[in-house]
Amino acid sequence: SFETGDFTAMPWQLGGNADWVIDDNEVYMGNYSARSGDIEDDEISYMEMEVCILVNGEISFAHKVSSEGNYDYLKFYIDGAETGAWEGEKPWSESSYNITSGVHTLKWSYEKDYSVSSGSDCGWIDYISLPPFGDSDPQITYSPEIIIDSLISGDFTYDTVIISNVGSGAVIYSVEVTDTLGNTVEWITLDQLAGGLNAGSTDSIVSTINTNGLEEGDYVAKITITDHLDNVYETMVYLNVDILSGINEHSGFYAGCYPNPFAGETTISFNLNEPAKSTLGIFDNKGSLVKLLVNGEDLSRGNHEVVWDAANNSGNRVQSGLYFYRLISGDNIYVGKIIVY
Repeated sequence: SFETGDFTAMPWQLGGNADWVIDDNEVYMGNYSARSGDIEDDEISYMEMEVCILVNGEISFAHKVSSEGNYDYLKFYIDGAETGAWEGEKPWSESSYNITSGVHTLKWSYEKDYSVSSGSDCGWIDYISLPPFGDSDPQITYSPEIIIDSLISGDFTYDTVIISNVGSGAVIYSVEVTDTLGNTVEWITLDQLAGGLNAGSTDSIVSTINTNGLEEGDYVAKITITDHLDNVYETMVYLNVDILSGINEHSGFYAGCYPNPFAGETTISFNLNEPAKSTLGIFDNKGSLVKLLVNGEDLSRGNHEVVWDAANNSGNRVQSGLYFYRLISGDNIYVGKIIVY
């Protein structure tokens, strides 16, 4: 409606030979309506807006016209196509039209022919009803971008993806889980597959990762969020399934790194249960050595820390992705996963 007493409630654009105006005398409902401008023969007065319709539905509105019958018309357009037209002395009534989801331009126009005026020589519009509509430039933020889980076979865990609408209008979204080839993933289930967010609101998508029936090894999937204009946002999920997680069969020998994933640098921490000649290296997912961090050094029993700055042996930063750190200490070997983004 036009109950603000102006055209600020929606993104109206006024044009033609005279702007539409707010009318407080002739209304369908409430205190105000919109009336076409005062124009001459062969002139037009229109108001239009671009709106992003989120779901298929109907647009309806009330209209009245007082004009020369069969010649001067109040017309309604969707995306430039004439959809409705009224002329003569027509009292207030409502009309409705189907409209699909997507961005549309809606236009109401009073148009005169080359001669003769009759009645009030104008048209009125009031009480416009739209399907759910929202941001024509959706702005979703989400976190995290990467999920890493290491589980013992048969165990399960929960992870949460936070979706926030930082735009100025409503957003509708859908969520799916696939592997990197687009196939269905059964070891991840989501608590919801679709939703809607008003401006400034947030949703939490909870994923359940269940390793029941999975063999030992590495698994990769992606949680894909798609908004109503087909913008895509992805959270990568890396899962390692093992008999033992983070500790090998030699008690007292273990390794880990933090932060993981990381962008700047990470610290690889490990504990030796006895002094040993040790080697620590970073490898890519093809098994090629990327960076040698410890090269056959005699290390004492106890805790040790080594920093990796995401550079290779040539000093160049590596590409984002999945890497492995391998620690060899005496007869013990430990391999862990590490993500660079």
